Amino acid sequence: MSLSQSEGRIIMGMLARGDKNHDIAAWFGENPARVAEVKDGTMFGVLPAAPASDLPPKGAVGPKARRLRRYALDALAALKDKGADCVDLAIKELEEGVNALTLTNPDGVIIGPFQRFATGRHPHEAGRMECVLFPH
Repeated sequence: MSLSQSEGRIIMGMLARGDKNHDIAAWFGENPARVAEVKDGTMFGVLPAAPASDLPPKGAVGPKARRLRRYALDALAALKDKGADCVDLAIKELEEGVNALTLTNPDGVIIGPFQRFATGRHPHEAGRMECVLFPH
């Protein structure tokens, strides 16, 4: 898989934030050498860092993926067990999974990449961000 310049800017933002190279590489499904190539300018030249609002949650991808997988499995089980009658329940379960990994500012306003992917709109809220993870 090749990286785009847009992804390169996200990588630069993650590096500026202090993320570990192997966590960044895992997020993109790439070898850490690709992260190094973006960092040293080999891949795209000098790239500006993406703003914090465009960055994925900090840290290892594994725990986030396992948590989201649990929500998806619960939604799938509900659909299998109850069929079309539980579409609303399945939607609710999937939304909870996405929301469990959503970035919010201190006022609780949703910001960051998960909102943009879900709504197709770019968030414009500012402020300190934190990754909100609810137990499942």
